[in-house]
Amino acid sequence: MTFLYRILASFPHQLNEEFSNIMSDPKFQKLVLKGAKDYRYGMTDDAMLERAFNEIYPAWMEDLERRGNFKGESIILYRGVSADASSQIKMNGLGVSWTWDKKKADNYSDTNTKKNLFVVEAEVPIAAINLTATLDKIVWPGYTFEESERELELKKGSTISIVSITDRKTGKSYLDKEVKGTV
Repeated sequence: MTFLYRILASFPHQLNEEFSNIMSDPKFQKLVLKGAKDYRYGMTDDAMLERAFNEIYPAWMEDLERRGNFKGESIILYRGVSADASSQIKMNGLGVSWTWDKKKADNYSDTNTKKNLFVVEAEVPIAAINLTATLDKIVWPGYTFEESERELELKKGSTISIVSITDRKTGKSYLDKEVKGTV
């Protein structure tokens, strides 16, 4: 756990203690094991938790720390939204799953390939991150960090500042000024 705590020590202070407390909570550990039940591949509970907390989580945290764009008590995040036109994107109820990696911003739930993919960029308060839900998504021992969406889950209803909306294919921007929205 030395590597993990070294990473946590340099991460924004507001999240340090909360992530550590959540990860050491036996209820959260049971949640991880329950979610990973289909990915055991003969691993014991201890081996599953070891992989989740000592391989997957540190890789995720290191990437977030290295590539995340922190601005004081906020972070810049991205979300892919499918729509026929940018004018159809609703600024409220944008969804809770966001990423710090613009390349991973996709609409993973919409398989309608005829729609355009727009990337919404927003400045999000760190306090809007749902830490338990985020950790539950990232420490699944069933996949590698490389396969992950680099995802942070936000608290439903949180207010965010939308900085830009860009068409993924054309690169055209559709927002002249920052606007408020909700997830």
